[in-house]
Amino acid sequence: MNEQKIVEKLLEHDDELRWIRENMATKDDIHGMMSVLDAQTVILKRLDEERIFSNSRTRRLEDRVDDHDMQLKKLSNEHASVSPTLD
Repeated sequence: MNEQKIVEKLLEHDDELRWIRENMATKDDIHGMMSVLDAQTVILKRLDEERIFSNSRTRRLEDRVDDHDMQLKKLSNEHASVSPTLD
């Protein structure tokens, strides 16, 4: 009976080892995945840099628009004080 259990365990281990060999990643698999991840990382870094530059450009443009709005209001107020009212 003891020998039978040993044989069963050996067969079970053989099946498990076969499954592991069929399903485990090889070094080449890992290197391929790392290459893809490296490429994606480069793309993400570039996109993040572009986002930062775009945000900076947008802020500068918004500041200019705000400045132009203030100048227009100032000119409008000056014009209103100089122009006679038609009552």
